[in-house]
Amino acid sequence: NSFKSFGDLAKAISKNPAMINFLDLQQNRKGKPNENFARELFELFLLGEGNYTETDIKEAAKAFTGYRQVNGQFRLIQSQHDNSKKTVFGKTDNWNGDDIVDLALEQPAVRLFIPRELCKHYLSDDIIPDEFLKPLGDGWAASGYDLTWLASTFFSSQLFYHQQFRGN
Repeated sequence: NSFKSFGDLAKAISKNPAMINFLDLQQNRKGKPNENFARELFELFLLGEGNYTETDIKEAAKAFTGYRQVNGQFRLIQSQHDNSKKTVFGKTDNWNGDDIVDLALEQPAVRLFIPRELCKHYLSDDIIPDEFLKPLGDGWAASGYDLTWLASTFFSSQLFYHQQFRGN
């Protein structure tokens, strides 16, 4: 999924048996949601710290209830899935896990989160000002969060070759 859209990759991560085990989705059930996966999804994969509320986490966790791995394969156990309405990022409906990823992709913070992470990894541990990242983030959003577009654009951009940011 690394050459597809970022949304497809995030959805696949939520259904990956290793991630289900590692981030406690196996224990996430209706009436007793486990917030670990939802928190990590927003903080480490999609939005970055501070770009969601505790309510968003609690409600998103309900959308991932019933996600299981059985013999190394993803299964949605309907009897353990919370089919109630959930309010995430101010929108209310009977969301499922894929819907939560789609809602997160509508948030402004997603545009800059992965470009900022690319800069931290390849350019500098120093924060790159948003004004330098905004064109990349806007183009990425316009591409439908296409990861191939992001990689080819980032690695051929003036930002990537700008000496001011070549701290690593």
